[in-house]
Amino acid sequence: QVGLWATVGLLVVAARGEGLAEAVGTRPGAPVVPPVAWAYLAAAFLLGFLIYGSLYAVTGAMSARVEDASQLQAPVMLVLMIGFFASFAALADAHGAIARIASWVPFASPVVMLARVLRADVPAWELAATSILTAATGLAALALAARGFRRSLLRTERVGWTELLRPGQRP
Repeated sequence: QVGLWATVGLLVVAARGEGLAEAVGTRPGAPVVPPVAWAYLAAAFLLGFLIYGSLYAVTGAMSARVEDASQLQAPVMLVLMIGFFASFAALADAHGAIARIASWVPFASPVVMLARVLRADVPAWELAATSILTAATGLAALALAARGFRRSLLRTERVGWTELLRPGQRP
């Protein structure tokens, strides 16, 4: 599917008579994405995939039917959408209060910090600190997913988010 879209895009560029370099924005004065943004994009993708992949995996483990899965994934989707919408605030004002606060929220950090990196110079210590916090949250989400799989799949008892998050219970 991606190959199809790329082929159609190349055909449109060829039909317009532009070279590929002009079509993708390498004209003088075109915005250039800094290398730190490309590096952070790779890191943010991996960290975000770790967090949300783990949460969606535990959601699948906790559900017996498709209807249950759609109901259980609603909190995960809500958290993801809050980070998505906060990234628009970061694009508008990279040093604003919403952008700075959302950068430190691990569930929103992969999206919001990337928007901040694209719009302004973010200190290296802040990039490192939010990445470490996001990685720790990702590992906690992975542990939560393991707990959910042990409780739901291996023991065939269905649990909800409240039972899964309750401290002090053995998995």
